[in-house]
Amino acid sequence: MQDRAIDTLAYEENRKYAKLSVRIRAVIYDSMVFFFSMIVAVTLAIAVDSDFAAKFVGAIWVLFILLYEPLMVSIKGGTIGHIVCNTRVVDEHTLGNPSLLKASARFLIKTILGWISLVTVTASKRKKAVHDLLTGSSVQARNANKMKVYDFTLELNELSKASILKRIIGIVIYSIALIAILIGIIEVTYYFDLMSFNCIEYDRCAFSEYLLFFALNIGWLLAEFEIIAFGWRGRLYGFRAR
Repeated sequence: MQDRAIDTLAYEENRKYAKLSVRIRAVIYDSMVFFFSMIVAVTLAIAVDSDFAAKFVGAIWVLFILLYEPLMVSIKGGTIGHIVCNTRVVDEHTLGNPSLLKASARFLIKTILGWISLVTVTASKRKKAVHDLLTGSSVQARNANKMKVYDFTLELNELSKASILKRIIGIVIYSIALIAILIGIIEVTYYFDLMSFNCIEYDRCAFSEYLLFFALNIGWLLAEFEIIAFGWRGRLYGFRAR
């Protein structure tokens, strides 16, 4: 396919990597596609006067959800969200669209990890999410002439030559500080009666307390991923190379 035949020299000179903001916008556009397709599927299922036909419509919709991204990425280099946002998924080994197998693996990893897969984007030299790192792919500008400069960046150079030991110490110290902050936040929620003693000590929580506890855990997890990502690249303040 012609989409797979990307000139290597042009690729090396013009590659621009998608920042987190534009990647999130692409996800939002694809979510709108899924939502619209769900409305269509539900409307058809209600309209047909047959349980079998309704189940068939439901099965077709599930199949669409499962195949939408792998097929679009392997054939067109991206989903509708990618196309609207002027981005494309590139196989960094072939410099073309990922194969259907690789696109499927990428979609599976992204589905399992959810938003957590994006935490490495800000610290990655090529703005790679976890599913990009594991499948040897990256998200780049589809058309360099139409791109908005604030949505893309060149490959980042290493900002630090800090030793491995220094980077590990930085990650450990920042992680300890993060845990201390989390404990402080929990104490504040307890002080203002947002979380009860029974919930904190015995895990007997009201629904609102479960939601708050879940939000705190997700926040801690995302922050810890960022600490590890930035720390390993030597970008944590106080632990960079002199």
